[in-house]
Amino acid sequence: LYNTTGSLDWSIATLIDLRLRSDGIVNTPPVANVLSPQYVIVNTTNLINIPVSDVNVGDDLRCRWAINGIVNECSSICYPGALPNNTILSNCTLSFMSIVPGVWYSVALQVEDFINTTSNSPMSSVPVQFLIYVQPTPVCSIAPVMIAMTDCLEVQTNVSKNFTLYIMNLCNSTATITEVIQSKTITGMTASSVKNSTTNTSLAYITLSWTPQASQIGTQELCAYAYNSLVVRSTQYCIIFTVTASTPNCPVTTIAVTPSNTTAPTNTATSSISIPLVVGLSLLGLLLALCCCCCWLYYFFRNSRGQSRRKKPLGETESQNKSSKLPESFFSRNFPFKMWNNNHGFHKMPNKQDRISSLQSSTSKSLLWMSNDKKSFTTTPNNESHNFDQSFALESFQSNVSVPP
Repeated sequence: LYNTTGSLDWSIATLIDLRLRSDGIVNTPPVANVLSPQYVIVNTTNLINIPVSDVNVGDDLRCRWAINGIVNECSSICYPGALPNNTILSNCTLSFMSIVPGVWYSVALQVEDFINTTSNSPMSSVPVQFLIYVQPTPVCSIAPVMIAMTDCLEVQTNVSKNFTLYIMNLCNSTATITEVIQSKTITGMTASSVKNSTTNTSLAYITLSWTPQASQIGTQELCAYAYNSLVVRSTQYCIIFTVTASTPNCPVTTIAVTPSNTTAPTNTATSSISIPLVVGLSLLGLLLALCCCCCWLYYFFRNSRGQSRRKKPLGETESQNKSSKLPESFFSRNFPFKMWNNNHGFHKMPNKQDRISSLQSSTSKSLLWMSNDKKSFTTTPNNESHNFDQSFALESFQSNVSVPP
């Protein structure tokens, strides 16, 4: 142990209250599962969790430093004398760092249960004492990784089951996986020694064998750590199994080892993807998109044509409005006229005779008489080859205009 003056004394004390609890039952003390020794790397902050449990559901479980008082719970290894000054205990988790390698430290704690969160009187107090060893910085300090199980974790009583727990070695060039230590065990479950995968040099595994009993119906928890040959430890991995008296109802899963030295879980019973359904939905989506596109194009060109019509020159619009008022048999244009009894006489030409002729060569074929109150009806000549698109200009005639016969 780390001590500059000599050896340290140890002391362990347990408190058990045999009286009935306030809820009328006999108390069961809590249980703590922690590995000893704990290996840590120098100049590295380590969080050491103290797993605690209690069969009395609802009890408030707390961890505290052991003290040397009326009851000597720790003797010479009491906090803070036996630990570095920056060591902290919070919610049953120990934060520890040492700057001195190759040294052993001792930790003395007490785990207590209370009837509720407001009570200050423990019903029992259980000692938890373990060692911490500070090792020099290893060649590879990357911790192993325990891969989550993908097996069916629901098991039936009196039926033997085997489970495979894989460990990924991230220092495979300088270290190997040496052991898997269970920090919380399940009664009747056995574990094989560590074996290396024949297809992936980074993988190691152990086989867990178990025949659940009727007394184990419910949930059962297993927790473990993995160590490599450099004494670098993984984080704790816990598995919860469900024991039932009937046939398990969960999908079968397997572990597929990929060439890239990684593992991937493959579910073989829950795949429900329908390829025809996916293809059909894709085609339906494409058809809907095409319909939307066509509707947009129709709407766009329809609006464009409407705007084009609305933007026609004012003269052309007036011309069309005027021409629509003329008799269907001919169009009007300016010709010499005569006045008889205050009436204007105009020469008119049928349309069918003016389709290919020009304005200058057009000859009058008939004379249209027009009363004096409709004398604003003329056209303006232009150089068009025919007269269908001539612009009509609004002109007025003076009432005193006279033309000799």
